[in-house]
Amino acid sequence: MLKPPSLLIAVFIAAAVHLLGSASFLQATISPADRLSVTMLGCNAANRASARLTWDPPGSALQWVDLSLQNDNFSSSFSGSGPFAPTVSQVTLTELVPGTTYYARVTALSGSFWLISETLPFAAGCVSGETTNGHATSLQISTQQCLSDGSVRSLFVWTPSGHGPQWLDVSLTDNDFASGFAAAGPLGSSTSSFDWSGLTPASTHFARVNTLTPSGWRPSATVGFTTSACALVQFTPPQNPRARAVSTTALRFQWEKGNDNYYFCVDTALSLGDLLSFQGSWANHACGAFLTSAAVSGFQCGTLYYWRVWALGFTGSGHSPVVTVTTPGCAAVFEGAPIEDVTILTTAPGVYVARIRAGLPDGCTTSGFHDVSRAGNVIQISVYNFVTRDRACALVYSTYTIDVALPGDFVAGVTYVVNINEKTISFTPA
Repeated sequence: MLKPPSLLIAVFIAAAVHLLGSASFLQATISPADRLSVTMLGCNAANRASARLTWDPPGSALQWVDLSLQNDNFSSSFSGSGPFAPTVSQVTLTELVPGTTYYARVTALSGSFWLISETLPFAAGCVSGETTNGHATSLQISTQQCLSDGSVRSLFVWTPSGHGPQWLDVSLTDNDFASGFAAAGPLGSSTSSFDWSGLTPASTHFARVNTLTPSGWRPSATVGFTTSACALVQFTPPQNPRARAVSTTALRFQWEKGNDNYYFCVDTALSLGDLLSFQGSWANHACGAFLTSAAVSGFQCGTLYYWRVWALGFTGSGHSPVVTVTTPGCAAVFEGAPIEDVTILTTAPGVYVARIRAGLPDGCTTSGFHDVSRAGNVIQISVYNFVTRDRACALVYSTYTIDVALPGDFVAGVTYVVNINEKTISFTPA
């Protein structure tokens, strides 16, 4: 039976005082329990599941295990068991309802302080041996195919935990994804596969699925694999370089990769001569594999920059065409962009994108940035322009297009509302 949290806390404190006499000798610097995980133990004849909850104990404080049906930080009703000895590292949970999501944590009383672990969500089930700490499992590479540009397309499949949006991370370096990796996402919480094009042939890659659960990031185990060896194709440089401001001192660069392009750097300079000679104000930024865009900060406001993208492949290397971009003026302000048109597109099963065409009312206005949030079935997207009114402005109206990934999961037959600045649309997944 679930008990009010205030009653549970009172029982816990009384039990601690009774067993210890005084808990003042415990140090508040003890770390909370860590590395919670759940292993399902199967179901009984009454179709009720059991599970083993394990953790790394704090080691010097009495412990309790809390279990709730609500993802509300245990602010409403929850059940508790304990106290357990300071070194206990597992308990068996019984009478769980299969298919139901539970939220577990371990608390420890150190002196007058409660040490509270992270919250672990898990779905009860009848399959013995399934273990989760909220992360995806069973990641593998199902198929590989050589593409016409010399790169490899690989199909990744996995078992999602169902506890939040997912990102598929891929790297050429086994560095625990500390840097230099590419990510595809957000993917829906039930997404179980992704078809990734553009991987480097005959090379060792490392992949994982990272899930954003209610209690934080939960990465899957990292899987190493070697891509297929493909016939070499002639190198061609990146094309269609373009850039837009994301603040008065930051820019987002984008481009399309050419054939045999696997490693990229963005080169910038204050003059064409510096850019072409790699001298003076020349600098390169955001070097890494798999890139087709990069956000870079640290530029001067109100300044013209020359830039291009360098790519490296097996058969050659080279640069994209040179283009220019001007950062917003130092006095630039943010204003909501007029919205001309919105179309909802699907890019993968259960994954939706809002394609937005926004307006630039005059020559003093440039495209800015956007943010997105969701509350239930209502999604709010705010699109901003940069406006600098410190000079005469050409009265020329133009537009630009951005794609914004819609967060969360979507259920067939349910209507969702999307607000984009002053415009509202709705869509119903089939």
